Amino acid sequence: MSECSLRAEVQNLPEQMTTIWIGRNPWRNGDEEVPHVHNGNEWNLLLEGNTRRMIDGKVYPCPRGSLTYLPRDSVHSMLQSPSSLHLWVIWDLRGPRETSPGVFTLPEAQCRELDALCRLVHEHRKEQDPSLAFHHLHLALRTLLSARWRAAADPVQGARLHPALQQAIELLHECSGLIELEDLAAQVGISRSRLSHLFTEQMDQSLHRYRSRVQLQAFDEARKHNPNAKLQDIARACGFSNYTQCYRTHCRVRGVPPSGLSL
Repeated sequence: MSECSLRAEVQNLPEQMTTIWIGRNPWRNGDEEVPHVHNGNEWNLLLEGNTRRMIDGKVYPCPRGSLTYLPRDSVHSMLQSPSSLHLWVIWDLRGPRETSPGVFTLPEAQCRELDALCRLVHEHRKEQDPSLAFHHLHLALRTLLSARWRAAADPVQGARLHPALQQAIELLHECSGLIELEDLAAQVGISRSRLSHLFTEQMDQSLHRYRSRVQLQAFDEARKHNPNAKLQDIARACGFSNYTQCYRTHCRVRGVPPSGLSL
């Protein structure tokens, strides 16, 4: 990782290997995740749709049929993704650490094989099956993921983020978007126009739109923790001039008003 690597919140994984089926995009109409790290390994098997991952200061396109590996302590987040996203998320606290993070495209037969095994593990987990067979399914999935990863021969190339862009992303999340864009550019040592160009070129979205998403995420969290607070007060605390501006931003960025998304 570079000296300018993103700092991120740590999210602890469950003790038992966990498979999660995501049958539609959970990242709110293209929202990106807050950059974070796990204390264990994460695997993503993408069955439908295309998305992009930010991993340790690089942006990787993740096409249909790709396997993404996120080792413990790697800083990562999901960038814009379509509503058609279908993937398996596998968390494994106890699995061995592979050499490095990245994305590989799997042959269709191998993708189907992993999909079938994920479904078996997922069904047993739903039934809270503590049997030896369940333990063996976990072991089989862990072993197959590792084997496919080590044998993969079609890596997806990631693009290294510009250091100023990395720093700007970090600052935006640290302050929940509560910073003027001119000040943000000054703090990372480049002009606002150059920073805007970097966001468009490397993040495939505008600087203003990214900051709006960070502010909306802060608005979501504030609503969760202060359910009785007035939306006007929460909107102002999150950097919006009033609730009307927050409402319009929510509709523009997410396609629905605040009431259209459950928290």
